[in-house]
Amino acid sequence: MTILAALTNVLTIIYPHFYFPTYSNGLKETAGCLGCRWTEPDASGTESVVWRKNWEKTGDASWKVKLIQYNLEDCEALRKICAFLAEAPNCSANGQPDEALRGASVAQLDKLARTVTWSKFVHADFEFVNKRAYFDYQQRHVFVRTKTARRKRGDNKGRRRWQNRDLRVTHRMEITATRCPVCDSKRIVPLDSKRRPKGLQRRRKRAIDLVITPGAIRRKVIEFRTVAYRCQCCERCFTPERYDRLTRYFHGLMSWFAYQHITHRLGVRSLAALFMRPSASV
Repeated sequence: MTILAALTNVLTIIYPHFYFPTYSNGLKETAGCLGCRWTEPDASGTESVVWRKNWEKTGDASWKVKLIQYNLEDCEALRKICAFLAEAPNCSANGQPDEALRGASVAQLDKLARTVTWSKFVHADFEFVNKRAYFDYQQRHVFVRTKTARRKRGDNKGRRRWQNRDLRVTHRMEITATRCPVCDSKRIVPLDSKRRPKGLQRRRKRAIDLVITPGAIRRKVIEFRTVAYRCQCCERCFTPERYDRLTRYFHGLMSWFAYQHITHRLGVRSLAALFMRPSASV
C-alpha cells in the first residue's frame, strides 16, 4: 500500500503543463523527443502481449529476452521523462529556460509568432494599419459573467434539433407488453385513446444507430411505438418496460462517435455536422 500511495501518473503532469512537438503524449513519441529509442522498431504494448503469448506457447527464450529488453527500454524512457520534468522548473526569472532543456515558455513562443519581419512601408497609412493588425484576441473577446444569467425560453430551440424529429425514419417497430410489471399478471388490456389517463397516451420514440458494412456506413433511424395498458387484476396503468428503457443512441453510433473522437481527434461539432448530412451514408 505504501508503494501504491507513492506512485504518480506522469501524464497528469505533462498534459496541462508541457507541450512536446508530437501528435500525442504517448511514451514512445514523448520519450523519442528526448532521444530514446527502442531495439524493436514495432515495439508497443500490444506487441509485448504477443511476445509473451509466443514465449508461453513455444518456450523459446528469444521471446523472453525480447520482452525483458522492451520493458527495460520503457523504464529507461520513463526515467528520462521524469528527469526532464524535474529540471523544467529551473527556468530563470525572466522566463528563459536553461539551454540543456531544449525548451521554451509558451509566452516566449507567442512573442516569436507575432514578430513583424518588415520595418519600412511605402505609405504611412500602411504602417498605421499594420500596427493595429496585431491585438490580444483573448483580452478583447473573452468576457467573465459576474451575475447569474437568466435562462430564456428560446434557449431550448437548439436542443430540439437533437430530438431527431427532422430525420427521416427508416424503420418502425411496435413494442407490446405481455405482463403487468406490478403484479406479473397476464390479464392486461390496451387502452383506447378515450380511456387512456393523461400522460399515458400513445407514445413514440426515435433512436439512431449506424449500420456498418464493408462498403459503406448507413444511418438508421428507428421509430418505436407503444400504447398504454391496464391490468385487470391490480387496475394499474402502465407502458411496456422495454419502451421506457430505450436509449436515444444505439451501440453502433456510440462506437463510431468514440472512434472518430479519440482516434481521429474530430471535435463534437464536426461529428455532429458529419452525421447530420442529408446523404444516406455517413
